[in-house]
Amino acid sequence: FYIEPSSIGHEWAHMHTVWSRLKYRPSDFKILFGGRSDVKNAVDYDVIRNHFAIDIYEDYDTVARQLKSILNNYKIKYLHGYPSSIYDFALYCDRFNTELRDLLKSSLVGAFLGSEYPHYRYRKTIEDVFNIETISWYGHTERTILAYEKEEKFKYEPFLSYGFSEAIKNKQDEYELISTSYYNHASPFIRYNTEDTVESPIIDGQIIRSFKILKGREGEFVIDSKK
Repeated sequence: FYIEPSSIGHEWAHMHTVWSRLKYRPSDFKILFGGRSDVKNAVDYDVIRNHFAIDIYEDYDTVARQLKSILNNYKIKYLHGYPSSIYDFALYCDRFNTELRDLLKSSLVGAFLGSEYPHYRYRKTIEDVFNIETISWYGHTERTILAYEKEEKFKYEPFLSYGFSEAIKNKQDEYELISTSYYNHASPFIRYNTEDTVESPIIDGQIIRSFKILKGREGEFVIDSKK
C-alpha cells in the first residue's frame, strides 16, 4: 500500500499530542531505538526528527562512548522506540555503565514506548533505572487507528480525529479491532481488520472510547524441529 507524503503532518500532529503528555516539545532532543541498521557511527543525528538514532545492532560499549560525547554538548530529555530495546539498554547502563546511566538520569524526563506492547517488566525496569515516566500508544503502519494512554497505563483511548474504530465480536466471542482510515486516499483502508483482539472496550453508541490489548496479530515465523 501507499502512504501519501502529505500525511506526515497529520501523523506528527497526533504523535506530538501523545508525547506532550510527558511535556515534550519538538525542540527537545530524543534518543531513538529503532529497527534500522543503517545508522552511521553507532549514533547518528536526524535533523528532520531532531533525535539521535541508535544502531541497536551495535555493541553497547561503542554506543556508550558516542553518547557520552554527545551528552557533553546536548541535554537529552527523552528515550523513544521499542520497549524491548530500551529495556536492554537500561540493563546495560545499570549493570555495566553507571556513569552513562547517571549522565542520562540528570536530564531525562520520560520515555516513549512504541511499535511493541510495553511488557510490564520492560516498562518497570526502564522507569526504575532512569527514574522517569513512560507513555505508550497503539498504532500501526497502516495508519487507520491511533490510541494512547490518556488516563491510565495499558488503557488506550483512540483519537477520533485519526480514524474510525470499532470493536466487533468474532466467532470465538472475542472483540476484534476494526478501523477505517480518514486520511490516506492513496490506499484507503475501510473497515480494516487489524487482527488484534481487545478486552474491556468502552463503547459509547458506536464509538470506542477506550480498550485494552488482549492479543496482537501473529506474523509469519519458523518453528525449529528441535525442542
